[in-house]
Amino acid sequence: MGFFDWIGSIGKKKFDVHDMVIVEKLTAEILYKKLAIESCIDIIANSILRAEFFTYEKGKKKRSKLYYLLNVQPNKNQNQKEFLKGIIRRLIYQNECLVVQWKDQFWIADTFVREERMLIDTYYTGVTVGDFVFNKNFAEQDVFYFKYNEKNIRKIIDGVYESYGKLLTASMNIYKRSNAKRYVLEGDFVRSQSNESQKRVDEMMNNQIKPWLEADNAGALYNLQKNYELKGDPNTNSKSAAGSSSEDIRKMVDSIFYLVGSTFHVPTGLIKGETVELSGQTDSMLMFMSFPLLEIIEAEMNRKLYTETEYLERTYMKVDKNKIRSLSIKDLAPALDKFFQIGAFSIDDVMEFIGMEPFEEEWSQRRYVTKNYADAKSEFLKGGEANGESTNST
Repeated sequence: MGFFDWIGSIGKKKFDVHDMVIVEKLTAEILYKKLAIESCIDIIANSILRAEFFTYEKGKKKRSKLYYLLNVQPNKNQNQKEFLKGIIRRLIYQNECLVVQWKDQFWIADTFVREERMLIDTYYTGVTVGDFVFNKNFAEQDVFYFKYNEKNIRKIIDGVYESYGKLLTASMNIYKRSNAKRYVLEGDFVRSQSNESQKRVDEMMNNQIKPWLEADNAGALYNLQKNYELKGDPNTNSKSAAGSSSEDIRKMVDSIFYLVGSTFHVPTGLIKGETVELSGQTDSMLMFMSFPLLEIIEAEMNRKLYTETEYLERTYMKVDKNKIRSLSIKDLAPALDKFFQIGAFSIDDVMEFIGMEPFEEEWSQRRYVTKNYADAKSEFLKGGEANGESTNST
């Protein structure tokens, strides 16, 4: 279960005593780390979901069964968005992801054993999808095996973060101690007391004063007995210490976000929801994280779905990354106009690019070039001498 799934489930189910014990063991540093990692995965996956998988046959787009599987419904239990997000999550968390082809559908394997062989096909055994166990072994050509990196980035985070976790916990403990209420209780504790008197003192100390001093209590009362006086500790200077410790904790959390973000190539500003220099931060994340992940998926699928001859004849699958960045039509208009003027786009191409249905008519598929453009070898662009005119001026 992801961090945000866990948070969302809090209001939907009742906790028993065992659940409360587990929640208490989720220390602050784990939650901050989990928050940063889940935020990165969510940002990366959401950016990738905007991509479209086009299938080509001899250089021409063709919406075949494969196009439907890659863009709408890979299998009967998942839509394309859930499927793609599952691949990205496994690539980041587990450093690898296996997708098997079964009954003309694509399924993400939950568990598998990879038996790697150098000169013959690698085989995959013990493949499971949910609670279903395949009773066959899959050869390399029957699966898509995506691998993100040679080193598991989560192991890097875990190793480096261990020190940050200890520092964060220490800072929070200092913060609590600095904000603690400290008092001096004056009274005659050495006088002879009856059992009843001692019982009242114990009641005052354990059941009244102690809960009143605890930081988690929003309000509490206690009955101060006769001959006792409670005074503030003059040696306590919690205000300055608390302010300093609070700032230290904030800086420590920022350091954790920076560490995780740097590892995932996600700028800290995106994780924290900042809008300053949003365009530049988004471009950086797309270039160094989202696009490489899509290229890993594209390369693996092309080598398994098509033969060498088919690929060289331009029969392949291609990921369209142009729609990943969210741009308004106003922002796109100058570029689309320029592409149309030089004949790079037809009217249908423009319609598809802005997310509308193409006309698919003969006239809408024509390509136009303005009179400002001509062949570089054209006679109209040659000098005056070539046209029979003298280059000498009088």
